[in-house]
Amino acid sequence: MAKQKTEYKDKKSNKKADKLDQSLNEPGVTDSKRKEEKIIDDRIDNSKNPFIKSKTLEDFINKLYVDNSIPMRYNDKFKNTSIPKMNRLMIDFFKQPDMVISQTNNIIPFRFYSNDGITLNGLQYISNKTSNKWIISTHDFGQNKYWALFFAKPFIELGYNILSFDFRNHGDNKEEQPITLGQLETIDTKSALEWLVENKHPDYIGLMGVGLGAYTINNLFIENNDLFISSNVKFSVCESTYHSVESLIINQRRKWRYIYETPFVKQTAKRVHKIMKAAKKEEHVDLKENNLLVKLNQKKNTLKYVPFFYTNSSINTLVPAKDSYELIIDREFFKQSENKDKIVIYDFSQSRLIFKDHFKKNMREIIDFENVIIGDDKLTEEVIKSMQLTDEDIAKSGEESNELITFVHQS
Repeated sequence: MAKQKTEYKDKKSNKKADKLDQSLNEPGVTDSKRKEEKIIDDRIDNSKNPFIKSKTLEDFINKLYVDNSIPMRYNDKFKNTSIPKMNRLMIDFFKQPDMVISQTNNIIPFRFYSNDGITLNGLQYISNKTSNKWIISTHDFGQNKYWALFFAKPFIELGYNILSFDFRNHGDNKEEQPITLGQLETIDTKSALEWLVENKHPDYIGLMGVGLGAYTINNLFIENNDLFISSNVKFSVCESTYHSVESLIINQRRKWRYIYETPFVKQTAKRVHKIMKAAKKEEHVDLKENNLLVKLNQKKNTLKYVPFFYTNSSINTLVPAKDSYELIIDREFFKQSENKDKIVIYDFSQSRLIFKDHFKKNMREIIDFENVIIGDDKLTEEVIKSMQLTDEDIAKSGEESNELITFVHQS
């Protein structure tokens, strides 16, 4: 029993070692950094999730929240998010004034219901009143609909109208629901797609997601492939997606230990099984059934093709880039003649920060991908010119000066 209680801790660490990021004890970490991360951890510790019955699952969710919050130095400051606050964040933290959304009189707040009866809050951003092409943009764990809106910036420039929404237990949603890292959240994405089709009758739709949102898009594509096709979903863009909860857990633990050491391998496997078992027993959620690689293999003979674009960073410490590689490889069963999948893996960035570190190149890669599918060369050229996204502009920006080999592959 004592051994189980100390599996997250080093022998010399105190009883709070499993709450505080172990990197705080490493040489070179400043006192201000320790204080910043301690504040985040204390806030989590003092506001436990009453809707999660399992402490094992709750601890994992809380640790994920801490890991997601640390890169966002303005997390507390921007807790009650709005367009003006997000604009300041894009300037002060992202250092990307081109990410600012200046037109705000075209935002329509709305509510809709998920298929299992949860009230969800959303936004409609009308980029072009004469356009009926739409993007559904989904946010990451711990974020909200405003983040999703800002991450859809490439499509705002291309004249798409944007629908973004808060996942259950995120943003302005008040009903207490368990966070399932994709299973129940997929219902939210499905409900948003159905609402959009029923109420706006789009000419065609694109989906965009980051982290958790990206997972739900992949999961929805497999589970409700007919809905993708009947809704005329033309493409999907997925940043920092994971293919399984197991992958998230393993990657989280691998940050602090040498995964190849036998004792840690056994501890990690045990931890994975414990979290999965707790979720199934206490929350009635079978996380193991949501491995996207397994699902793809099971349904590869019945799935109809929709192009996917994956992007991540090789040094992402939260969501491993290997998940994107593995997903795009496992999608190779689609006919080569129709396969237009694309993957871009940067050397340096972190989850949700690719637009911060690689704004121009990321914008260009997404816009080029969209044009391969939609084929509006004139509009694409106009946006590339107006946003200064030519190859020369990207080189002059200096954003890619530290990149060694950015992996880009178009099927």
